[in-house]
Amino acid sequence: MNTSAGNKTNIVIGDEVIYVPFVISIFGLIGNFLTFITIIKTNLRKNYVNKYILVLLASDSLVLLSMFVRMFVNLDTVSFALCFSVRFTWNTAIYVSNFAIISLTIERFFAIVYPLQHLRYSGLNRWKVICAWLFLLLLISCHHFFALRKTAHDSVTVQFSSTGSFKCSYDTERKFVDVIFHFPRLLLQFILTFVVVIVVNIFIIIKLRSRYVIIGETGPGEMRATNVLLAVVPFVYVLFNFMYNLKNFLKFFQTNKSQNIFLEHHYWFVVGSYFLFCANFALNFILYSMISPVFRKEFCRKWLRKRATIRPRSTTMTTKDVQTESAKKSLQMKPIETKTAAETII
Repeated sequence: MNTSAGNKTNIVIGDEVIYVPFVISIFGLIGNFLTFITIIKTNLRKNYVNKYILVLLASDSLVLLSMFVRMFVNLDTVSFALCFSVRFTWNTAIYVSNFAIISLTIERFFAIVYPLQHLRYSGLNRWKVICAWLFLLLLISCHHFFALRKTAHDSVTVQFSSTGSFKCSYDTERKFVDVIFHFPRLLLQFILTFVVVIVVNIFIIIKLRSRYVIIGETGPGEMRATNVLLAVVPFVYVLFNFMYNLKNFLKFFQTNKSQNIFLEHHYWFVVGSYFLFCANFALNFILYSMISPVFRKEFCRKWLRKRATIRPRSTTMTTKDVQTESAKKSLQMKPIETKTAAETII
């Protein structure tokens, strides 16, 4: 919906852009919290791969938290400083999330495809590696100082139906902003991660399948399930990220690259792709944690299975009772022994 006041036009965004991400953020924050606690409170924290997952959970939670807070107060409409802080935090968290996915995918690639060579670097301090690319991503995020500008004198502004107009906007008119912001943003947020996730996961699946073909087996059921999950990861990533980044990509080929004009003419495309993009951060804990059988067992043991408490029996047993219990135990052991023998033959 558009409203005009003199020479100024406001593009009004519906409240669904607040409510839908809010619901998504609740699901994602709960899942990230449970996953984070599961790793910290169990031996999973000793696995160096899970260090990347912890960073992924933290960055995704930061993105989801901004969606959650927007339900109550929209900081983008308060002042330019707050609007700048929100955009800076949002994009930096997305950069970190994508680089965590890239690092995690590459780490799994070498662990599965080249296990012996990967073992040589098991003593490498992953936190130092993480801190190095975190520092690099923070430096890259400084391009926001050149890409964001105030919207006080814009002829076309964007606002939510329940709040005021945004106090900052990305500069899409100056050419150098494309070079220092829009293209690096598209590269870091989608292209690089897209290539790594697609190529590496497909290569891992092919490698695992060929490994079992060579030894003449189809692989255990657990391994086949893992292969299915590995195939799902690139599919889900493309599904939830492609449309949102396609919108950013299309703006490079437009004569008028204004975000406001693009939103005005393709409202539901922009909003729908934004919903999918938000869902991506709420589902990463499933894709990159639950894919591990070890993690699934630890997660179920900690959160889903009830711990049965055995109460001591105070009654005394007679000699006849002892003989009866011994007979029951011997009868119960027979099927177990038969099953074990059958499994050994198979």
